Amino acid sequence: MNAKVEQVSGGTADVAKLALAILVIAAGVVAYYWFNDMPTWQRVLMLLASFLVGGAIGFFTRAGHALRDFLVEANFELRKVVWPTRQETLQTTLVIIVVVIVLSLLLGLIDVFLKWSILFGVIGSGVLVACGIGLLKIRAWARTLTIALDDNPARRRLPFQPEMASAV
Repeated sequence: MNAKVEQVSGGTADVAKLALAILVIAAGVVAYYWFNDMPTWQRVLMLLASFLVGGAIGFFTRAGHALRDFLVEANFELRKVVWPTRQETLQTTLVIIVVVIVLSLLLGLIDVFLKWSILFGVIGSGVLVACGIGLLKIRAWARTLTIALDDNPARRRLPFQPEMASAV
C-alpha cells in the first residue's frame, strides 16, 4: 500500500477555490432551470460545462490533489486483484443458490413442525403441563377456535359466551 501521511490544513486560497467551484456548479444548475425556453440539449450542455469548470477549479485545491492521489492508488490496488474466471463465478453462484434453497426448505420444515407441535400439543402439552395448564386447555382452545371459525351461525356460539336473554 502506498500510504503517505500528510496532515496539512488547506489555506484560504484552497477554501476560496472550493467555494468558487461550488458556486460555478450551483450556477449551472440554476441556469438549467432558469433558461427553460432553450432546447434541452443546450441546457444539458450548460450543466455539463458548469460541472467540468467547477471540477477543474476544485482539482487545483489540496483536496482535489488528494482525490487524484486516492484514485491513482485505488487503480493501482485494483490491478493487484485476481478476478475469478467465468466458470468459478458460475460455480460459486450455483453453490450459493443451492445452499439458500436447502436452508429455506429446512427452516420451512422446522416452522411447520413447530406450528403443528404447538397447535396439537406434541411439545405444547409438556410445556403447558409443567406450567399447570395441561393438555385439556389446548384442546379446549382448539375446539373454541374451530367453533368460532365455523360457517354455521347456529354452531358459532362460543362456549364462554353468556346466554342471551330473549326479549319478551
